[in-house]
Amino acid sequence: MGPNDSWAKMERGDLTVHTRTEVEALFYPNFKIIDVYEHDSEGMTLIGKKKHWHTYSVVAQKIR
Repeated sequence: MGPNDSWAKMERGDLTVHTRTEVEALFYPNFKIIDVYEHDSEGMTLIGKKKHWHTYSVVAQKIR
């Protein structure tokens, strides 16, 4: 989850929050990052409440 996520801003302490740079660093040096998609927009939760989403999806290849 990214720092702009509304849940991240609650500072609950039980969530892992990373910047895009930190996410990419998690894969170094054992993976080659092929693509990173950053979703940062308003939306709804499954129960219909408004929420700001900030998430990352990563496609990476393990380096042998």
